[in-house]
Amino acid sequence: NPPVEDFLVWRDLRIFDEIHWYSWFTDYYMEGGLMRDMFTHEVTTVTQWKLATLPNFFTKFEMRYGRFVDEGEVVDPNIDPMCATLSEGCYPVLVIDPLALVDPEYGPAEARKLAELVNGTKGFEDWMIEEEAWECVWNELITSRKGIKTYLDRDTFDYETYTLSFELKNEMWHELNRLIEKYKDQEDQVAIDLV
Repeated sequence: NPPVEDFLVWRDLRIFDEIHWYSWFTDYYMEGGLMRDMFTHEVTTVTQWKLATLPNFFTKFEMRYGRFVDEGEVVDPNIDPMCATLSEGCYPVLVIDPLALVDPEYGPAEARKLAELVNGTKGFEDWMIEEEAWECVWNELITSRKGIKTYLDRDTFDYETYTLSFELKNEMWHELNRLIEKYKDQEDQVAIDLV
């Protein structure tokens, strides 16, 4: 992890935008690649979308929604053409909870979801271990901490030094709540796991 002072500089410059980018990515996949503005979450034009997908090259001001879409203008929905190159499109086939993946109670089931997804998939057949060993491997990696180091191995890490203001936490809550409200009525397993 970066030194706390570096984190605080990054936090003050970027985290508000990062909050919106994460929810924008969620919308992007849950809507099968629908092009939306990352800050307003409105359907956007192909031109604005192309700039928004390269946020390190264009400033927030350069890619602002109002520069491409006039107030009151109705934009026809567009799907990212990249989605047509994927056999299943851009809608997720699975949601994995990274915290559940390492949780002693839920971890084996979460790891099983991932293993079942790739089992039998072209390119994995020569590398996939027998199903009977899946939970054993999970126990060795997560419970016994064998293998590469993960964030679980950071016993000296002090999360309290990486602080967030009320405003940032409130913005996170707002975006999470927006996504929950938007997808809570969908009945497929991906939406259920997401919410």
